[in-house]
Amino acid sequence: MRRLRTTDGPAELAFMDLPLLKGTEADAAPTLAAYASPWRDVAVYRSPAETGFRLNTRLDQAATMGELTAPLYSGPTSRWDRGNSVFLRLYGDDQLSAKEDLLVFDGGNVLCVENADGDWEVLQFADAELTGSKTYRLSRLLRGQAGTEGAMRDPVASGARIVLLDSACEQATLVPDERELPFNWKWGPAAADLSAASFQSATRAFEGVGLRPLSPVHIRAKRDAVTGDVTVSWVRRTRRNGDSWAQIEVPLAEEREAYAVDILDGGAVKRTLSASSPSVLYSAADQLADWGGALPATLTIAVVQISITFGRGQSRTATLSI
Repeated sequence: MRRLRTTDGPAELAFMDLPLLKGTEADAAPTLAAYASPWRDVAVYRSPAETGFRLNTRLDQAATMGELTAPLYSGPTSRWDRGNSVFLRLYGDDQLSAKEDLLVFDGGNVLCVENADGDWEVLQFADAELTGSKTYRLSRLLRGQAGTEGAMRDPVASGARIVLLDSACEQATLVPDERELPFNWKWGPAAADLSAASFQSATRAFEGVGLRPLSPVHIRAKRDAVTGDVTVSWVRRTRRNGDSWAQIEVPLAEEREAYAVDILDGGAVKRTLSASSPSVLYSAADQLADWGGALPATLTIAVVQISITFGRGQSRTATLSI
């Protein structure tokens, strides 16, 4: 379990590689959040080497941070998760509060939960119950927001770090060409010299999750009774500007439309099909080559959208009767 930062000491800093939530963020830059008690503005420096550090970001507000006090299991997406609750303890004296549904839909009560791999699920909560000193139960959750369903675990363990995403969090400066490059980072009190003992350091590289295509949804498969060919179809999502109900179709947000469709046999990939629209044909001839003398009655399929910049996005897997 992570030690709570409740006394004067080095700042706790979270590097969060997050998707686009508002659509105005820099695509490839991580979001930073810091907590210290007592609070002093935190300066974050960066260098590709062991020397030559330059100021990258200054955090002038203490973030609302803490840790889970009970495991958090995966839950449904695109609707309220009424079966799970988030139990947590805050580091500081911040307060969490319930919000009306429309205020949640408008972007309120956004919480980031870090799993053991360092990935962050973005979720929202409508209800907040104070259960003790600095401890809360959050319920009526919206899970895996903005394509972060892949960060859910069964479970995310007690002690995992949480961050309330609000104005205290700031994006670092990082351009797309610096994705996946390891940089050395140092952070500490903004008023102190970089050589002060209160400064901490870490080497970090970031995927640039804001550039990652979201997983497709509503995967379907239908066999042609005459030819035996199977048509696989799905619905594309978008990582940017996809919330308007007035749109006929969500923006592509990529240089071109491209997908990979993996035909799976357990954990092995039998065949990968390519598509430039939200459907692809799995021919009877290919099925016979993959599976032998009989056409399969069920298929397990993983569909992923491809970005020229990012590569494969978040995949979606479905097992379908055909």
